[in-house]
Amino acid sequence: MAVAQEIPEKDLQGSELIMVHINPEVTTHLVFSENIQTVDFSTDRLVGEMATTNVLKLKPLPEDSLGNEQLGVLTVICESYMAQFLLFPTQPKLAAKNLLIGRKEGIDLIVPNVSIARPELEQIGMKVMNTKPKYHIVKAQEYKFEARLNNIYTVGNYFFVDVSLFNKTNIKYDIDQIRFKIEDKKIQKATNFQQVELQPEFALFNTKSFKRKYRNVFVFEKFTFPNQKVFSIEVSENQISGRTVNLRVDYSDVLNADTL
Repeated sequence: MAVAQEIPEKDLQGSELIMVHINPEVTTHLVFSENIQTVDFSTDRLVGEMATTNVLKLKPLPEDSLGNEQLGVLTVICESYMAQFLLFPTQPKLAAKNLLIGRKEGIDLIVPNVSIARPELEQIGMKVMNTKPKYHIVKAQEYKFEARLNNIYTVGNYFFVDVSLFNKTNIKYDIDQIRFKIEDKKIQKATNFQQVELQPEFALFNTKSFKRKYRNVFVFEKFTFPNQKVFSIEVSENQISGRTVNLRVDYSDVLNADTL
């Protein structure tokens, strides 16, 4: 299996352009540390396509494989940085095959809608997973199925909500959905009951079923709510039996979120 190589220091042109040699007989893979948002070719002498959300494949057209004339500039914008490449033709044996592009090779961007890039969310989420639970009494149980709040951390403009599920039966639990809501703490009348659904910006895992234990970290943009409401985490089963549990988190618990 081919391994992506880091950019050699000699191929870094100042702080902006990265020199890459390509050939039509060799597919060059640019492997980015973040998801690619946009790609711009300054020339029609290149062909390229997305292999995955963070890998770009490219080649020059066959007629542009000779000589040492510059082929053009390639610009790739990721979640938190931009990288630009100066492309040159070369012999097949000298063409780049797999290049790893990280934030240090690019130019940092200030993106209003992205405070923390996805790789960093994953790293922080794993760090949260490795911490011991602190909210031992915030839990709910129905039909031998328990939901428990482990931790809430705040990082930048985000809440990291760490949740565990415990299945105390011999029947595997298939998750239908996990819903997050701000809702009234006390239900006076059903017609007056109010709730607002929240969508997580990121989930550490995409686990859909488990036998005994489940743990995940959900990331939300920071939110607040009045003391007469609660933050509700509702887990429902994808079965006819439909075991459901609703974990309700008081505002005081959210206020006690630690800084990671």
